[in-house]
Amino acid sequence: MNRPRLAAALIAPVLVLSACGGDDDSSPSESPSSSESSESTGGGETAALTTEPAAGEEYSDDAFTFNAPEGWETPPGNLAPQALVFAADVGDSDGFADNVNVVAENQLASIDNLDDRAAAAKAGLEGADAKEIKVGEPIELDGEPAVTVTSLFNLNGNEYRTWQYAATRGEDGFVVTFSFSKDVSAADQQKIAESVAASWSWAS
Repeated sequence: MNRPRLAAALIAPVLVLSACGGDDDSSPSESPSSSESSESTGGGETAALTTEPAAGEEYSDDAFTFNAPEGWETPPGNLAPQALVFAADVGDSDGFADNVNVVAENQLASIDNLDDRAAAAKAGLEGADAKEIKVGEPIELDGEPAVTVTSLFNLNGNEYRTWQYAATRGEDGFVVTFSFSKDVSAADQQKIAESVAASWSWAS
């Protein structure tokens, strides 16, 4: 039986800032994961978030609200046309602006099982030529379980890593993607991503 696969368009917005990538030859950080030993999301158990909520600029859509990390904002220009919201560390000086975007993916709502949802997200990343794809422990976005998947991308010789959450709310599905330059440690990636997740609130 074929597993479902999320469309590659889910991760397209993370590519837009990669043209800013520098020529840093430092070794890429280890691929981040909430649980390096976990290849399965299990029976719906979610990991508790202990990170303080992000306290930067507030972003919202009709379905959700969250705070970006301090200093992150929407850059000028329509850099991520597919994204519902998009924010980046515009003061980043390493040649790659770490960023977060949220896209709608309502196909997620038809995948109730978290293992299957993680497999679909992983297959979508594989279809987009991502490497080092790992499934971490699911978390909660304001009470809704979200699978965690991390990966490595290479665009025009520039490597960067992504940290994604895939969640549903009713009949709506959302993928939250963080993109980090390769010199951001796995621990820092997790801290940033989880701080945003901790600030997440669904609309009533």
